[in-house]
Amino acid sequence: MPITYFDANTCIDYTENQYFVKRLEPDSFLITTEHGAWVVLNKREYDLLRLNQLHKDPNLFNTLEYKGIIVTERNIGHIVNIYRLRKDYLFKGVSLHIVAVTSKCNHRCPYCYTGLQKNGKDMDEDTAKAVVDFIFQSPSPVITIEISGGEPLMNFPVVEFIIEYSKKLNKKFGRDLIYILVTNLTPMDEDILKYLIKNNVSISTSLDGPKEVHDKNRKYLNGRSSYEKTVYWIDVIKKQYKYPALGALPVVTRHSLPYGKEIVDEYIKHDLNFLRLKYISPTGNAQKRWDKLGYTPEEYLVLWKKVLDYILKLNGKGLEFSEGLTTLMLKKILLTVDPLYVDLNMPCGAGIGQITYDEKGNIYTCDEARPYDIFKLGVADKNRYKEIIASRTVTSMVDISSGYPLMCDFCVWKPYCGVCGVISYAQQGNIIPKLPLDFRCAIHRGMFEHIFRKLLFSKEKTILMKWANISMF
Repeated sequence: MPITYFDANTCIDYTENQYFVKRLEPDSFLITTEHGAWVVLNKREYDLLRLNQLHKDPNLFNTLEYKGIIVTERNIGHIVNIYRLRKDYLFKGVSLHIVAVTSKCNHRCPYCYTGLQKNGKDMDEDTAKAVVDFIFQSPSPVITIEISGGEPLMNFPVVEFIIEYSKKLNKKFGRDLIYILVTNLTPMDEDILKYLIKNNVSISTSLDGPKEVHDKNRKYLNGRSSYEKTVYWIDVIKKQYKYPALGALPVVTRHSLPYGKEIVDEYIKHDLNFLRLKYISPTGNAQKRWDKLGYTPEEYLVLWKKVLDYILKLNGKGLEFSEGLTTLMLKKILLTVDPLYVDLNMPCGAGIGQITYDEKGNIYTCDEARPYDIFKLGVADKNRYKEIIASRTVTSMVDISSGYPLMCDFCVWKPYCGVCGVISYAQQGNIIPKLPLDFRCAIHRGMFEHIFRKLLFSKEKTILMKWANISMF
């Protein structure tokens, strides 16, 4: 029922928007809305809002109307437009296509969720062609083909085929075509590197930290160190070729927890200007080895906070370096346009923002879903794109990741977070997340609260704003 705001000169009907609230400090209440707006109120202001007494504070009324915490005839169009912009990815088609060109790998990383092996299978050219043909059925104006494995450089002829064939096909479609190669770098050679640079292929790799950390997590199949070869190629790409399109991330295991500063220093040593402190997902092989690799959300958050503080300290001394997941969360909080990181979307990007293809051409909702047949959508040479997108599996994933399970209903972080049906299935045997909070949820809640506190109460907010490409608070 509308509430009437009135003062000496104004009479306006308004309705409270759906909002979520968290008390950050005794006199600080964070209010967020479904369309991503937020405001911090003191207790007096919050009481005026919840008790429908905004007529006692015209300035507060104007602030809440501007933010969209309350809805009037004057701001409802703006609120709808912002919400539409934040959910725009739902209507553009699948833009991220992850193609695993082989299930072979020369590493035996204990946290690998796909269980890859030396004697795995390669994708052949016929399958690769069917996959690329399927990719271009998506109506998305931007097509990102992320080539992975296994170790994709162990099947480099098919990597080349996918790039060359998709470029040829794109002459007909005229899409904005982006390539990413996910590789451990150890099978790299000069000819391959020159080809990747010539074709503007972004390179993504893993460097888990200094040698003692990296080699705990990422060894060759025979148990030898992979560190030297990995950093050799990072240095060649960054220092010799000065190729900017190289990114790396450290995957955090229990072995990583004491080494936050050392991990950052290792990245700086190799001219890398950011890292994304990737927590391991309790799925696939990582789930089986959780007693040796795993940690609690609280342990991860301790590491992440130490790393963030250290990076912010370095920024204060003039070094340009950032933490990737923090940056994505900042953009979710501060920007109107979504940064399109599918793991933090509601609904999540599974099946609508990204699709994964294995070496046989099987189609899955996302990369982490490959170990589980329940998330298989079809086969590239047998199914059509429209058939896949309208499938019961995709519509079910959209439904359950829309943020309406009990654990999200009243969460203040809901406008910026996302639900992962794969992790819920791996941990709880059900794609619908249930209480108590799952591992991923507990981490995200802790991160969002810490980031908000940094923005509101710390001297480092200017640095964080810069990470999100915002010049003023």
